[in-house]
Amino acid sequence: MMTRMRLLATMLAMALASHTAAADAKGGVQQIAVAAPPRTILFLGNSFTQGAHSAVRNWHAHRVTDLNREGYGGVPALFKEFADESGLNYAVSLETQGGQSLTFHYDQRRQLFDRPWDAVVLQEYSTLDRDRPGDPAAYIRAVGLLGTFFRARNPAVRVHLTATWSRADLTYLTAGRWYGRPIAAMADDLRRAADHLPPVAEAAEGDTTYFTVVDADGNCVSGIQSLNSGFGSGVMAGDTGVLLNNRMAYWHLAKGHANRLQPGKRVRHTMNAAMVFKDGKLWASLGTPGADNQVQVNAQVLTAMIDLGADPQTAVESPRWTSSQAGQGANWPHEGDGKLTIEADFGDATLADLAGRGHAINKVAHLAGPCAMQTIRVLDNGLRMVGSDPRRDGWAGAY
Repeated sequence: MMTRMRLLATMLAMALASHTAAADAKGGVQQIAVAAPPRTILFLGNSFTQGAHSAVRNWHAHRVTDLNREGYGGVPALFKEFADESGLNYAVSLETQGGQSLTFHYDQRRQLFDRPWDAVVLQEYSTLDRDRPGDPAAYIRAVGLLGTFFRARNPAVRVHLTATWSRADLTYLTAGRWYGRPIAAMADDLRRAADHLPPVAEAAEGDTTYFTVVDADGNCVSGIQSLNSGFGSGVMAGDTGVLLNNRMAYWHLAKGHANRLQPGKRVRHTMNAAMVFKDGKLWASLGTPGADNQVQVNAQVLTAMIDLGADPQTAVESPRWTSSQAGQGANWPHEGDGKLTIEADFGDATLADLAGRGHAINKVAHLAGPCAMQTIRVLDNGLRMVGSDPRRDGWAGAY
């Protein structure tokens, strides 16, 4: 056991970086501003997103990140300007190619934007399909693929769709797809195509929520709740409006299994809302959603804070890993991929060493690992330091 803990501490120490911590304080206790990371916004499109053949194409290109390194600003730079004027902390990027469709970006460019994003704006070819104007088939397929791609890296990503303005040349030229029809007909067709898209734009997968609060008097709540699925068991507690969870799905049915469904037994579950005490006083409170990953990530964050002396935000943002055993997943039918999911920040040498020891490696990008850790650390002088996981949509606040 000690050997494993030393290995855990060593792995965490290899990529530990310094970050700004925040405090939760009230009345006489020092208050430190929370430095929230910027929301990451990606624009994906063609010459319309670039602002091609206009003064805006290269306008303020230094304020956005052109993933193709072509020096374009375009619509994303305008968006960045409006966001800054509104006091919004957005980091804006673009990946564009004139005359190309979303299928092109997915098939040939997705390695450039393979990372978690908070929001993505997708702009399709102006007529949906170059060879078959107005045909939505390729559009529907591409948005479905991209939506799945982005949500695999951040389940909370917001995917927005935008279309170009109606093109007059396609209504007055005899070869135009909308020849002889009102100018609004093209926009109407594009709108109808979007209505047939898979529901990725506003889809949100919700399950477990964790929160923790420490007030000025030192009272602490480390709270976690979960229905375990959309409407839990589907059973309401009387007329209260409170739905009961369906954690009974955690039972195993295999004979001889330690968690087999039997009379008089309590089902094992993964809820781990933790508090840490030192000399009888609250030292830290922490927790995260994440099923079987909860205890693994709790242990890693605590190791970083206790053994390595990391502040909460550094501990939360440090690279992490989780191990899944085949056939031992929390929910019935208890699947598990048997892989070690590990963030790339540990480095290729470490990953190669782990693979050499027999681990099936599932490498994920920076801050693309599981869970959404939140923690509060109470210092000896009463100061509260907090950490909130940028991997999901959590936040930290002081009052």
